[in-house]
Amino acid sequence: MLNNVRAAITSHIETLLELGEPVDITQSKIVALQKNPEHAGGIWVLVHLDLEKLDSKS
Repeated sequence: MLNNVRAAITSHIETLLELGEPVDITQSKIVALQKNPEHAGGIWVLVHLDLEKLDSKS
């Protein structure tokens, strides 16, 4: 299920950049996100992305 997470996130960001849409990446503490009822039962994964590589494509 999580095999393609990095590719999916990268593809989404690349599409936003191509469309000229804003890419809003914020850092949040997992503990704070877990308290949000909208995320109840969520799966939490840390994914490393090289944003400099994405930025050079825009």
